[in-house]
Amino acid sequence: MHSQTSPSGQPLSGRRPSGRRRRGFLALAGLLVLGFCPLIQARAAESNRPPEIEFKVLLIIKQETASYHPLFLPIRARMTEADIRAVRRCFEVETPDMVRDLTGGKVRFSPTVLVSQKPLRVWNPGRLDSAEYFQPELLNELQTCVQPGQFDSVGYYFLHYEAASGYRIPRAGYGVGGYDAAHALGLFAVHCTPQMNARDEIFLHEWMHGLDGFYGGKPGVKLPAGMLHGTDKHGYGEAKAWRPQDTFTGYMRWYRDYLNGTIAEGNQQAGLGSAAWKHGPLRNAVAAVAQNYRLQPLPIKTYPAWVHDLMQGDLTHAVLGQSLFKDQLQPGDLAKTDWHLETWNTKAGTKAAVVPFGGSALQLDSSNPNDARLVRTLALQPSQNYVFTAEVKTERVEITEAGGRLAVNLYAGASTSTKDLSGSKDWTRVVLPFTTGPKETSCRVKLALGGYASLARGRAWFRNIQVRPVAYPLANP
Repeated sequence: MHSQTSPSGQPLSGRRPSGRRRRGFLALAGLLVLGFCPLIQARAAESNRPPEIEFKVLLIIKQETASYHPLFLPIRARMTEADIRAVRRCFEVETPDMVRDLTGGKVRFSPTVLVSQKPLRVWNPGRLDSAEYFQPELLNELQTCVQPGQFDSVGYYFLHYEAASGYRIPRAGYGVGGYDAAHALGLFAVHCTPQMNARDEIFLHEWMHGLDGFYGGKPGVKLPAGMLHGTDKHGYGEAKAWRPQDTFTGYMRWYRDYLNGTIAEGNQQAGLGSAAWKHGPLRNAVAAVAQNYRLQPLPIKTYPAWVHDLMQGDLTHAVLGQSLFKDQLQPGDLAKTDWHLETWNTKAGTKAAVVPFGGSALQLDSSNPNDARLVRTLALQPSQNYVFTAEVKTERVEITEAGGRLAVNLYAGASTSTKDLSGSKDWTRVVLPFTTGPKETSCRVKLALGGYASLARGRAWFRNIQVRPVAYPLANP
């Protein structure tokens, strides 16, 4: 008798089950088939039933950013292949599945992805609070690759931060969406996040903003108060997992009722649903509007050479103001300084002090894994570029958490330095540029050993710590 192997290469016995065991297996299989038949049939009927409406949605992934803005510092960055795989799964697989699931197959979300070979060149100059895409740039790109009426909605996915410098432009949110009546086109944009959950609802949400703009006000369509952001007004305020196995919590119940037009509002129902779908998809309206995506000039200028040097950590020719730190560190009690220790694990025994090391230096000592940081809050000017610098020395610093990437780092607002300061390294200057938001009058700066999802241990020292304004865009140091 010959043995067989499983796909994994493990040997399988050549013996066959007895007649009684075979009958038991068949009976059990029969029960399983009978139990699942209604579900299988329902799924099959749903997949075979033509949808009431189909939306064709294009996502342009801007793999590279080489940006200009009259206020922000430059971004020169490229997405990783992992970034692209994550966003493609969310947009091409999970989002269509969500729409099908939420509407019972009545709405079809048909995705197309284009990985652009052109870098994103300019942020919207009309927005001084965030890195927002510039609509003319998107329309320029459409002119080269699609025809009017080919898609209902088009979006960008882009980078707004540099992995090399740690610089991150402020964002007013995770994404933006709306309707461009001049081109009968829903437009949206989502900024890159390296740890995107495949079940993230961001594409669903921003795409639906375009639907609001198109169908809102059409006969028979009543949108709820607050429109797509009306969750709290209608009792949908708590984020929940949609499926038991989901690791992402969101507002799928709200989107379900919104897409089906079943949101209770007084004695009426509000939302989209069949009352909206009978007006047809967005692309059908293109005949009544502009037929072409016209090329438009982009407001791109050049940065001074010293700004690009600063982004690479070279301050030799940088035009900077005076340091905002006026105090001089003296060895002794940390409580006599403006710095204080914060730790994720208060029982890990992490210690901090001011020590006479290379002059005077702040010391962080974690013999056990921890996320520890020395923190200070600074009064700053809104909409201003700054640079946070320090000389750092490390001794036997080790990241102990699987997948962790942060050993010893500087933090300022949302920006985090990325220089590798694990192990034992002599004094190394770290340069972290950052920008305050338009309403930001203070900022927490941190000297850290370890980080979120990146516990670490070891010892680090920080000296010559400075935060200085950058004289861009105005030379006012």
